[in-house]
Amino acid sequence: MKSAIAAVILLWTVLCLEMALHQSSAWFSQGALLIPFSCGIVFWMRSAAGIATATSALLLSWIAFPVGPPLASLVMPLIAAWLLLPAKHAQSFRRSTWWQRCCPAPLHLSLFTLTMILLQQIARATETLASWEQMAVAEQVAISLNQFLRTAVIAIPISAGLALFLFAADELGLRRRATDGFL
Repeated sequence: MKSAIAAVILLWTVLCLEMALHQSSAWFSQGALLIPFSCGIVFWMRSAAGIATATSALLLSWIAFPVGPPLASLVMPLIAAWLLLPAKHAQSFRRSTWWQRCCPAPLHLSLFTLTMILLQQIARATETLASWEQMAVAEQVAISLNQFLRTAVIAIPISAGLALFLFAADELGLRRRATDGFL
């Protein structure tokens, strides 16, 4: 219960900070802070409460700035539940899932964050689809790529830092829940 309250307070603070930065500067993109922290909360808590808290924060962000459908908050619980499923015999390489074999554990959080950013970018693109009929394809790609890069340049280093924090917390015994490996 304490970790859920701390997660709500952290995500609320990050949401307020992101809203203030998004309105005050043109270079700061929506989701650049909230998405990596939401993904970090999911991997920290590793429970339904963590997934619900992170999804609720993304949904509140979409209510504050409605751009396209809330695709990231709709798909996040499905991907998070799939990533956090315990694998049978996780210590054995032959019996581990393909996700654990192809992607090292420290990259799980960063790739999950990158997936959420891509989903948010797809939602933005569908919202502005009507105005894209008048522009050339090169302009459309340039605008989408610029929005994606503005978000990713901030979000990916934050998620990498959070992944290092999670690793250090596991090594120092700061997490209550025992994990199989890194995350």
